[in-house]
Amino acid sequence: MQSTIIAPATLSGSDDFGTLETTVVGTINPSSELLNQYIDSGLELAISAGDSGLTRLQESWLRRLYTTLRDTGLDPKRSECSRSLCFDGLYQVFFALRHLYKARPGGEGTLRTLTREMQFISRHLV
Repeated sequence: MQSTIIAPATLSGSDDFGTLETTVVGTINPSSELLNQYIDSGLELAISAGDSGLTRLQESWLRRLYTTLRDTGLDPKRSECSRSLCFDGLYQVFFALRHLYKARPGGEGTLRTLTREMQFISRHLV
């Protein structure tokens, strides 16, 4: 399946994100443009939720991005290039989650678990 770029004017918000996510997951080798569009869309939703004071929703958007990029990046059926692009994007989301958990009272445990997972992933990429 060839990767597709979704025109920003055709969809909005979470519908756009869901469509992009389905395309990323369903494409064996998503392009960097598609992945960037997917990451940007998810980060915009997370920022919007955070700006509205909806930190749990913000976390949910970020975790969804993180999980999809992690799972896609670890999929052995995908090319090294696609996997590398997913892991590059994963770091952006990791740092956003890290910031969120550092600011949250009691977020240290979640941050520690997330950091360990990223260290494990990084070690296996080298």
